[in-house]
Amino acid sequence: MKKTILIFGMAAFVGLIVHPVEAQSRTEKEAAVLKYKGKFLIVKNDGISVGLAGEGMCSLGDSSGAINVLSAAGGIEVRDRFHCGTEPIHKGECLKIRSVRLGKDYLDLAVQSITPHSITRGIGAFAHPSMEQGRAYIVMDFDTSDALVAQRFTLLDGTDSVDGAQLGNTAAGVFVNQVKAGMSFAEVESALGVPQTRIDLGEKVLYKYKDMTVEFHDGKVADVR
Repeated sequence: MKKTILIFGMAAFVGLIVHPVEAQSRTEKEAAVLKYKGKFLIVKNDGISVGLAGEGMCSLGDSSGAINVLSAAGGIEVRDRFHCGTEPIHKGECLKIRSVRLGKDYLDLAVQSITPHSITRGIGAFAHPSMEQGRAYIVMDFDTSDALVAQRFTLLDGTDSVDGAQLGNTAAGVFVNQVKAGMSFAEVESALGVPQTRIDLGEKVLYKYKDMTVEFHDGKVADVR
């Protein structure tokens, strides 16, 4: 009888210890969801990538998302599950947190880029610029997630106004891989938008964007700086 009472007492004591810990863990995870869901991340450092939509599995929205695994040491491993292609996200860009998923010991933020990127689609004569927003997953250890997010991002509340044009590298708020020599005025404006300033110098014309100047000679791109 005494042995039964002792075992019951020990079980009750262990229950009192374990239950608060489990409850605290649930509370922390619920707080993490509230902290991040629907918010915005301003990128502090290069290294994050988003996935590009395309055909097959890549056309299924979230399937095209690149997986960015953040390590406690500060490194990033980018995984492209279905080989849809990835596009780097630049310092200063904005990501919207679409959903938050919690595992046993990890935090997974599903994000989408706010600023569209100019992606070349098609081959040869069919090549053309396409303005696209990519998706990604940012995965990290739950215990170090707050520190990792603070290291790489500035967290903005979902009610804050985010102006894509202020976050891009062109007047249209678009990030561009490259402007190719020989492109016409129309092709550059299709990729970059209307310039902030146009300077006519006879045979030479300058298109001034936020962080870029495109120089035309005889109506064709001659230099980008």
